[in-house]
Amino acid sequence: MKFARDLPLRLPPPFGAKGQELGDAVGQRLDATAQLSREAVLARLPGYGPDDALPYIGQERQLPQGGSETDDDYAARLQNAWAIWAGDNTPLTGKGGGAGSPLGLLNALSAAGFATGETGATLVQQCGRDTAGAERGYAQLDDDGELVLGTLMECVNRIDLTGNVNPRPGWTFNAAKPNFWTIFGIVFPEWPGGALDAALLNSVVVKWRPAKDLFVGTWTIEAGRVYGWPLERTYGADGVYGGNTVTFYPGPNGEADLVGYYHL
Repeated sequence: MKFARDLPLRLPPPFGAKGQELGDAVGQRLDATAQLSREAVLARLPGYGPDDALPYIGQERQLPQGGSETDDDYAARLQNAWAIWAGDNTPLTGKGGGAGSPLGLLNALSAAGFATGETGATLVQQCGRDTAGAERGYAQLDDDGELVLGTLMECVNRIDLTGNVNPRPGWTFNAAKPNFWTIFGIVFPEWPGGALDAALLNSVVVKWRPAKDLFVGTWTIEAGRVYGWPLERTYGADGVYGGNTVTFYPGPNGEADLVGYYHL
């Protein structure tokens, strides 16, 4: 029973008509307060409360809404926040890598509105090895959102720990530290044009990368041919490389000074 209906009935008869009006007014105020309390509880629950509460929930869970993400899709993602951050403890073969894994980072970039897939965001490790130590070096998402790991081309100027040239898979971002395997970058093999939202991308990477990894920055291949991507494109093959357009966007926190030499 609502307060506005119940409270006047509980007042003694001597209160009269004025007392009934007072009881009704107080009851309406109590009903409004109770309704606000119910709405406040629902507002904390994505998918049940108002859509304008979603940005505040997303801020709390550090999952901002993607530029093209609908409110319904965003609410569903916020409901799954714990699993998104924690993953399923199998970051290279599982369905949810979680924070600090290639799969988690790529999923976060996709949610932020960046293109993924074979021609989209591609993570590239300097040493040609992934975080599990396998001889791979790059990571992508396929069209179904599954993680794809691959081996980079041979880097002919690679110096090993003895100081000798020892060509092996990988790119060299920092010639002074060619064996510093935690350096990584992002490549967009086919960029549709326009400036990359580097600030947004960097903020995503800072949250989702492994804490031990250093992010050198992002390359967008916009036109022409480049040496090093696609991986089967080697020097002197597949036509002329001149006249290409590749834009580099430095990573956050001054990590751009890690760039020394790279195939692009």
